[in-house]
Amino acid sequence: MANKIDWIRGEIDAWQREGVVGVELADRLRARYPRDGRASRSATLISLAVLGALLIGGGIILLLAHNWADLGRPLRIAVALLPLIAAQALALFGAVRGRTGAGWREGVGVFWTLAIGAAIAMVSQIYHLSGTYDGFMLTWILLTLPVMYLLRSSLTGVLFTVGVLAWAMPMVNQGIRVWLYWPLTLAVVPLLWMGSFSRVFTPGLSLLRWVLSASLFFGVGITFEPYMGRYWMLYFSGLASILYLLDMHLQKDAPSLWHRPMRIWGALIAAWLPLMLTYRDVWTLGGIRGDEIATWELGIYRAVLVLMPVAVLALAVLVRKQFRVVDLFPAGLLFATLGAWWITNSPQLHGGVPLFFNGFVAAYGLARIVHGFRRASLRSVNIGMLLLVAVIVLRFFDSDLSMVARGIIFIVLGVLFLSSNIVLARKFRRVS
Repeated sequence: MANKIDWIRGEIDAWQREGVVGVELADRLRARYPRDGRASRSATLISLAVLGALLIGGGIILLLAHNWADLGRPLRIAVALLPLIAAQALALFGAVRGRTGAGWREGVGVFWTLAIGAAIAMVSQIYHLSGTYDGFMLTWILLTLPVMYLLRSSLTGVLFTVGVLAWAMPMVNQGIRVWLYWPLTLAVVPLLWMGSFSRVFTPGLSLLRWVLSASLFFGVGITFEPYMGRYWMLYFSGLASILYLLDMHLQKDAPSLWHRPMRIWGALIAAWLPLMLTYRDVWTLGGIRGDEIATWELGIYRAVLVLMPVAVLALAVLVRKQFRVVDLFPAGLLFATLGAWWITNSPQLHGGVPLFFNGFVAAYGLARIVHGFRRASLRSVNIGMLLLVAVIVLRFFDSDLSMVARGIIFIVLGVLFLSSNIVLARKFRRVS
């Protein structure tokens, strides 16, 4: 019965996306076929398991810290390794007894991960081993990687991803070592890939997608910093377009936006970055430190600039049947930025770049509004309105418009808000 309800609710979601039913009718249909609460119970069990693991670990640490000075070296070693041995014993017990529940796997995974870090730190302290922060972090995350796949633990993947970022951030401008960020971070992709193709949308996997998507933007800044210069907007717009298109391909069946962080990040960057690029000064930020960049690094930077448009085009062809007008802006952000960047190299056309991006954001906002009208989606209409307001407010403070012109613009905007609410209210009543 639960599978039938899931299927029916999936059909209702598809009907709403295709405009067959409106938001209100879709909500009424979902209320008629409620889920049995398995997803919420699973998230609760996972949260309780992780909280229990953290409390137990914290309690052990406090007890040991209080009596640490009274313990001999052999006992200290035993204490340092005991949580690690206990975590492995729990994992083995779960495998033998067939404990495959998410709560068990996530709780043991988090406990095992923390036990690894504690064991490394305490053994180093006991024997007064010299070391560095990056050596400690790198050892910890490398030992955590197999734990993530042995237990198929999403939260272990979250800790691993955050750990890689924490290791890489101090490594900026330290040569080839910082490039380890990419193979280490992308090591979590197979776990997400399996979930995407098996249409598994658990809270843990969704959280891992959120953390990984955010980490990738930081990773671009960390590893490409020496070559950023005036190219920074190309790297970030390219990553946003790629993530948005990947979401269209892999996450199109996700039950909610919480499960689609790549789509959210792509749409947010498509709104934020063009607003930033409406300022002329942004295009002159920084310069390339060519004398400090190795030849092989320069080759990577330039290769990425070439490969990003190819990747965007390939993904766009792959998802072309899903395209709507509103998707063109995040998906095409890279090419819009490339065109503007090329224009900035021409002194005669340089002044038109801010105007171009003002138009880009305004067009994106209008597309959102039209999309909201057609789908009876108040959220989409509000997003479009906010984009238009953002453009107008920014230009309000840095333009020479007269007070009369500004007043007229605000009146037009107010009329647009009121009319949209009236039209949507009538559409909702017709659907009801």
